[in-house]
Amino acid sequence: MLRPKNGERRHQAVTKQAAQQIVGRERRERLSQLVWCGGGCFDSRRRVNSIVRPYVTSRIMWTSPQTALAHTLRWAVGILSTLLILFYYFVLAAVLPWEPSSLGQLLLAYPLLYFAYCILSCFGVLRGRALVVSGTIANVGLVPLIIWLLMNKGALVAVLFSAFALLWCWMCVARLADDADRALKQMRAEQIVGGERRERVS
Repeated sequence: MLRPKNGERRHQAVTKQAAQQIVGRERRERLSQLVWCGGGCFDSRRRVNSIVRPYVTSRIMWTSPQTALAHTLRWAVGILSTLLILFYYFVLAAVLPWEPSSLGQLLLAYPLLYFAYCILSCFGVLRGRALVVSGTIANVGLVPLIIWLLMNKGALVAVLFSAFALLWCWMCVARLADDADRALKQMRAEQIVGGERRERVS
């Protein structure tokens, strides 16, 4: 049991309550960070147990089916986007000079930016709110192109763009779920460490 400087004993219940308040406040702060910036925000703050916690949680995280799905989709979207941007560049160079309308040329050039964004989104640079907002803008930009293709006998290409957009959305949802799963596992590990710390205090 801890002793203050004046030699008096601290009350056991007060000590436990103070420790629970500290751990609970830190837990609420970290959970509020997760809502909009993803699991990467937890790396911005290090606690006393920062050396022990990654060792406890990393083995669990890498064996999670949610983590495996997120990583598989990230690799699939990244590789497919790289191949498509190279293929589309050469196709666009051959088709664009024959397109009479300036609107059509502008719409046909947009997928180059879209595929470049998809490659960037697979590296984990964008998380949480940034990933959702930028992905929404990027995929909404495909809508005018899909409509234009449907009006100009390009239904097959429109279907392919739509299918790829759905694949990217699946990857985005899997990444957000994986970030939330990682954060919850970190919080559970912190609860274990916090419980041990409270036992030592008491």
